[in-house]
Amino acid sequence: MVQLIQWRDGLSVGHPMIDADHRVLVDMLNSLLNSLLENHSDESLASSLDGLMAYADQHFAREEAAMRASGYPDAAEHFREHAEFARQIGAFKSKYDAGDTMLTLGVMKFLRNWLTDHILTVDKRLASHLNQGG
Repeated sequence: MVQLIQWRDGLSVGHPMIDADHRVLVDMLNSLLNSLLENHSDESLASSLDGLMAYADQHFAREEAAMRASGYPDAAEHFREHAEFARQIGAFKSKYDAGDTMLTLGVMKFLRNWLTDHILTVDKRLASHLNQGG
């Protein structure tokens, strides 16, 4: 199995719920990449992409609930990042469903870069806040 992202300790933010969700997202991205490389049908790829989007929404909802409950001071910025990602991937999915674009390695790299950048910056700050009793 080819890995777009290999889970490593450096990707851990040190918060059990967030890390568990991130591991699932990494696994889903790697599975999507392998489906693409194995030339799975468009229907299969669309289903995998839908699953990834649904899980990302669930993950964002869990993080956002934790931010609200803890009074996280950077919540608005974090919410905006989630909303922008959802907008971008939703726009891509709409074009994909309409046959106007393809799932490519470039799209997979965008997903990898967004997720790793988000984990290493925004989510690490959130986890630090939550782990300090916030």
